[in-house]
Amino acid sequence: MTGESRSTAPAARNLPKKNSAFELLILCVLCSFIEAFLAVVTLTFTLPPTDGAYGSMPFSHPLEFPAMSMAAVAAGLLMFPFAFLLLRRTDLARCYGRLLLPGIVIVGALPFLFEALSIPSALTVPLALIATVIAMFTCRKRYPFPVEAEPSPANH
Repeated sequence: MTGESRSTAPAARNLPKKNSAFELLILCVLCSFIEAFLAVVTLTFTLPPTDGAYGSMPFSHPLEFPAMSMAAVAAGLLMFPFAFLLLRRTDLARCYGRLLLPGIVIVGALPFLFEALSIPSALTVPLALIATVIAMFTCRKRYPFPVEAEPSPANH
């Protein structure tokens, strides 16, 4: 030893943070439940007078909630691969609203327009899924995680 102090500080390497797959799966299922709930409420209020359930309240039938739950879980699982590929390195805290808003607007507002145009309201669900994927693309570009320094093993 010559008395020189050797720096043991590791060299920094820049890597962006990643979201966990579990976090993205939970996000997909929760967003799907919010949009499915809104879809059931909106579709109930836009039923034609000739429908047997016309005038009933949402979730008044005992099978409505279980059917909605199964559809929401299926939609969440369908959206998960897109979310995993597109939102893995995205700051989710900054883009929750941007991910939910297109689906909420499409599922909540379009059935009233579709009713006036005699278009089936069930078409809003695939449109909402497509709009959410487009929103994922915009979030990926606008809200990436900032690159932060991560320690790497010291070279000896």
